Amino acid sequence: MKVITFLNSKGGVGKTTLAINIERAIRKYRNVRIVMVDADRQCSLTDWYSAHSESHYPPPYTPVVNVSSRQTLQSAYQIAAQSKYDYMIIDTAGKTQDMLGTALTMSDLAIIPIKPSALDVWSSIDTIDLLQSAYGRNPTLKAMLVLNQAIRNSTLNMEVASALAEIKEAPRLSPNFIHGRVAYARTINEGNTVFDSNDEAAKQEISSLTEEILGFYND
Repeated sequence: MKVITFLNSKGGVGKTTLAINIERAIRKYRNVRIVMVDADRQCSLTDWYSAHSESHYPPPYTPVVNVSSRQTLQSAYQIAAQSKYDYMIIDTAGKTQDMLGTALTMSDLAIIPIKPSALDVWSSIDTIDLLQSAYGRNPTLKAMLVLNQAIRNSTLNMEVASALAEIKEAPRLSPNFIHGRVAYARTINEGNTVFDSNDEAAKQEISSLTEEILGFYND
């Protein structure tokens, strides 16, 4: 089972929204079984799922499991592996907690969304430090930064990219930027994803990023 964890020690960077849309895109590309894990005490992923309907999507459908401790996260992983799920996607909290270390230990890929601001660049250093600790327990772990809620036609995006490149031992920044489009917020509010919208640009952004993510497993 492949495990992808979305994390950032700073809240409000769009981890849940990105995780939801990436899950939907993976299912568009591959006929796989995915389980999503809500490891955030705010339960945003669980709230989205309660408003979500799989009825107009082809099976297999994706369950969301809520966990509240390292033990329940480990149990969720074991049950999903025994049930032969192909992917587990973990949405973590916006602050450091014990569960994050457990999530990174069992993960193949860590995705760190970051907004285009100096505050987010500075706070990303804490997340990168967490990754460095995780590599000792999980040396095959891969990681990538994703510029999320990027500002269209702004030089700030590239300025942030340059600043991230200067951080020692920072993961590489994905060339696939996710822009601040209304479709992301609107579809999440409706319990959907951008693939249920008419925003073709948003669909292409998520599709391109998903192709890159799936490429990690082909390296």
